[in-house]
Amino acid sequence: MGQPTDMQDRRISTETATLPNVVAPACTGSSCLSFATNAGTFDASSLKPMVSSDRKHVYRGVLTQSDGTHLPCVAVLFTASDGSFYAAEVSSLARNQLLCVGPDIYELVGTVMVDGRSLPCILEEDAGVNLEDALFRNAPIPGAAKADGARLSPLGTPERAIENKKIFYDILDQVERLHTHGLYHRDIRAANICVRRFGQLPQDIHATLIDHELVTDYTGSDIPASAERYSRSLFSDIPRLRYPDARVTRPTSLMRDVGYLAALHFELERGASIERASAAELTFGARPLFQYGAHGEVVIRRIDRAEDLDPLAQELDLTPLDASHFFDIRLIAYARERVAPGGYLDARADAMLRRNASFLLQAPIDELARTASYQAWLEECRRIGRTPEYGSFDEQPEVLRQSNADQVRDIPAKLYALGYRLERLDDGASHERVEEFTPEEIEELAFLEHRRWCNERLRHGWIPGSPRDDVRRIHPDLVPYGELSEQSREYDRVAARTIIRILKQAGFAVVR
Repeated sequence: MGQPTDMQDRRISTETATLPNVVAPACTGSSCLSFATNAGTFDASSLKPMVSSDRKHVYRGVLTQSDGTHLPCVAVLFTASDGSFYAAEVSSLARNQLLCVGPDIYELVGTVMVDGRSLPCILEEDAGVNLEDALFRNAPIPGAAKADGARLSPLGTPERAIENKKIFYDILDQVERLHTHGLYHRDIRAANICVRRFGQLPQDIHATLIDHELVTDYTGSDIPASAERYSRSLFSDIPRLRYPDARVTRPTSLMRDVGYLAALHFELERGASIERASAAELTFGARPLFQYGAHGEVVIRRIDRAEDLDPLAQELDLTPLDASHFFDIRLIAYARERVAPGGYLDARADAMLRRNASFLLQAPIDELARTASYQAWLEECRRIGRTPEYGSFDEQPEVLRQSNADQVRDIPAKLYALGYRLERLDDGASHERVEEFTPEEIEELAFLEHRRWCNERLRHGWIPGSPRDDVRRIHPDLVPYGELSEQSREYDRVAARTIIRILKQAGFAVVR
């Protein structure tokens, strides 16, 4: 199906995109750089640029869009009189935007006035802190802070293992897309990766590959000076430690990318720089991407999405882009093209989808959780004379409010399991619509809801036990559905019976 009709095409054409010159005061005295663009108003967060060279000045700040949304943003002002560098950057970013690689672009082509000079300007997503600083200097990671702080979790903890896996997945995903289109980054180091948090869970971290100036096709084989240390370690020093007579390998672009991915994996897992790696420590997985042969020669293979990426996405519990997880099938096509062509949504992609595809207007999950899901449970408590643990939706801890929202999000998957599908109320023939479920269907939906609830609780560290203790995360109902008390099963049935009401409130219908 097509994309939502109210969406504006966000693909950027360097031939047609325009941005009027806007006078912006220079960052002098106590006044920081501020200017308006078609994307919104940018306000720098500091007087001085975070990067300054004879070619460009880079400012970190906030972009305020017309609807009041505030986005972490980076403004790049090009100061060189030669426009070729700016043109090359525009071309690179436009290509990456179409491939969903690198930071999101808010404004690509335009100029602003600074100190009486008209300067080309690019506005892009602030992808966060440099991974090298986060790994080796314990730099805090911006974004939604997790419960125990903003930095990477300590090595050896389950949380750090998830963070490492997610960072590696993100970079592997972006590199695979480059390779699929015959492009090679050639400098995939922690210094060229940024990380930001989009939620409190370890897997809500997102890694973005930056600095694409060296991207080339397969034939490029020159070694960038900035990457000399990595190249020397991978293709000369490390193999010679194990195989003294090993020949120095002159890597191709593909070989360098895959080797640098192996180095990144080592640095994430060990928290140490590549010089401290052994040949064996650069080999991982049942079918290694990178390894050394019997005489120290480099052996590589290409990234395989089905083998290397999909299992990681499933381990990280990322949301698959399929019909069983979305209220509106049109969002799947939109997300695959603009947000997550790899087929899975993480917290960043979910935020982008909500922002760019009006997802909350399509299905206001949080509002439905508050007005329908929670209220149905509250009414059942009152019916049986039970005093609820919390008097309102907002009094619940965040984890329980999120549980109400997850219950709503899971509705498409439950219906898919029963052979139903969703459509908008203003689409389709009404005689196909289901107005109520049979008792047998209610029981099956209740079973599925309890299974979802158990998986969600276990994932967040809850354990079975009695009495219930929300602080210590103990719950007596963490048992198979058949072992529940009749009243506990009835709570799940209530959730099943409210599905059609929730969907109607969201503007959807159940159809056969």
